Amino acid sequence: AFVSRKGKESGRDTYLLSDLFIMRLYLPGWLFRASLPYSQSVVSGNSRSDLGDLLFEAGASGEYVDWRFRALLFASVPSSDYDAPRTNIGAGAWSVGPNVSLTRYLGGKKYDLDLWAQYAFNFTNPATRVKAGNAFSYAFAAAALVNPGLPVRAGIEQRGLLADPNTVGGRSAGQWGRTQLSAGPSLM
Repeated sequence: AFVSRKGKESGRDTYLLSDLFIMRLYLPGWLFRASLPYSQSVVSGNSRSDLGDLLFEAGASGEYVDWRFRALLFASVPSSDYDAPRTNIGAGAWSVGPNVSLTRYLGGKKYDLDLWAQYAFNFTNPATRVKAGNAFSYAFAAAALVNPGLPVRAGIEQRGLLADPNTVGGRSAGQWGRTQLSAGPSLM
């Protein structure tokens, strides 16, 4: 759902499609990652395609036998200003917080099971004066390597979001939780 400048949630048909460009740098014991989404957002026929908010992550990453762990800090940086008459792609506000994940490999890394959690401290959008509620996100997934010679995995993922409602002047203006189920291939 989308939230208006006055903090009211839109009851119109909405959807968001995203492609994600990710650049990773691995150093022994460390991971640095930058992600840039290209998104299409539609609200009741009003469509917009643009780059989304830039996401930076950095922190510890390691593997031990058949386990991988990561403890990262992230920052989401607004990519564009709020445009009142148009559908907006990004949040228009900064977000920072911790991100942790644990992966268990099975069958010589042919299969993997993943757990992931993140807490986002969200800041106020200066153009709308709306502060998205702080959010706890989680995911668990299972994936399999399709063919050892190809960099393609297939799997299923369940994501969830538990968040404080959006606030305008300290008053609640949104929903508290959502979940999403995804399935399909991914290119590594």
